[in-house]
Amino acid sequence: MFLIVSGLLYFYSASYKRQFLIGNLVVALLTAMVPLLVAFYEWPALYKYYSINATVLPDLNFLFYWIGGFAFFAFITTLTREIIKDIEDFEGDVAYGRNTIPVVTGIITAKIISVILIILTIVLLYMTWYFYLFDKVTLIYLSVAVVLPLIFVIITIFRSTGRKQMHQASRMMKIVMLAGIFYSVVVKMLITWNLL
Repeated sequence: MFLIVSGLLYFYSASYKRQFLIGNLVVALLTAMVPLLVAFYEWPALYKYYSINATVLPDLNFLFYWIGGFAFFAFITTLTREIIKDIEDFEGDVAYGRNTIPVVTGIITAKIISVILIILTIVLLYMTWYFYLFDKVTLIYLSVAVVLPLIFVIITIFRSTGRKQMHQASRMMKIVMLAGIFYSVVVKMLITWNLL
């Protein structure tokens, strides 16, 4: 796995970042792989522990649902931020001949793609809460720490007239991603206190 990641990073820096959409997808996939490492390394240890210490192997699928959710959140928010950064760096990318989404499709189309990805993120977060979690703590946390900043990013993208506003949107996406990571602490508290 580490050889594959190292190879992807090399090819990203050598050529992928100049190509249409491929560089963005590579970075997003590599970011999504970080939570997946938990499953990759912990699953054999959990299986070994329970096969020795338990009469019946417990259903650990819920762990994969959580990890998959974090991985997808990391993927979609990173992809969105990469597109926003490409809009911010539009002039430099044109000068260096990079075929980023804003260069190929235009800045307005790239903004629309970013906003669609953000709206998709918001919809999926609330659908996940509605169908699987339905606790008030998660609803409040997602609404305040994730969705409100995402709405701010949408407004900033539509109002942007230059690099400064796009840089602000990119920084806010970092905060959203950090809030997504901190949700794992909230999950730990919810599970410890049996609130799920």
